[in-house]
Amino acid sequence: MIKKNQLLIIGGAIIIIVAIIISISKPKNIAVEDDISPEENIPEEYVAEEVMDVEKQGAVFEYLQKNISQLSPEKEVLGGTFYITSIDFINENSLIVGYEDGHIALTAEVEYNYIDADNIIINNFNIINK
Repeated sequence: MIKKNQLLIIGGAIIIIVAIIISISKPKNIAVEDDISPEENIPEEYVAEEVMDVEKQGAVFEYLQKNISQLSPEKEVLGGTFYITSIDFINENSLIVGYEDGHIALTAEVEYNYIDADNIIINNFNIINK
């Protein structure tokens, strides 16, 4: 028969394990700062200077980061929130974006028109890998 002290120890251990699992699995959102220019918002590893201007890439990245949940035809699951994990600018009007919500990871091909930093039009958003 399990004693009260043993139950407390087991319960405490379970709570600690669950807390560790939750802290490890939390998504690492890329912060988008409002007081810096769009080109400073895009993480350096995503910049492809030979494809298009860094400022334009930053604006497109910022737009996608803010709107990825609405753009994705696949919706978040289990209370997750989509965030970008990778972005590859193919040319001035298309890119490949990787994103996830902590439960599912998706990759999409995106076709867009960049008019200016405040006017980015998404023409096509197709999931290519689930």
